[in-house]
Amino acid sequence: MNSERPQRFSMMQQPAIATHPEHVDPADANGCPEWIEDMGKIGLSVAFIQAPYSSALWANADFEKRLGSELSGARLGHLDSAKYGIPITFFFYLNSKSLAAGLQLIKARLAAIGLLPHVKIGYADPGDKCWRTFHPELEQGGA
Repeated sequence: MNSERPQRFSMMQQPAIATHPEHVDPADANGCPEWIEDMGKIGLSVAFIQAPYSSALWANADFEKRLGSELSGARLGHLDSAKYGIPITFFFYLNSKSLAAGLQLIKARLAAIGLLPHVKIGYADPGDKCWRTFHPELEQGGA
């Protein structure tokens, strides 16, 4: 009679219906407001560079790795991940207390290698749960 009762705990290492998750893209977390808020709690701000595929991007292959190393060396942040699409988006985690300095370093390095005119630089604002554009600056209207 005991053999007819379903087992409460399986003796199998993995349930038969369980499957391994397919490829998990770390860049996907950066689009989640809760993740951005959690990163803020530990003192990091999510920044990004969006770059269309272009000859300038191809001429500067792996610029994001060099930039990430430079940010790490300056203790301003580090490269997180890339989301490959059109455009390609590179994510960086910058120290929130030195966010402006980190963004300025990114902008300066992109200008030095000739990529600045082709890219968009921004960062997450966890308070307002939105993305802010750092470059190109918004044009000021007026007289």
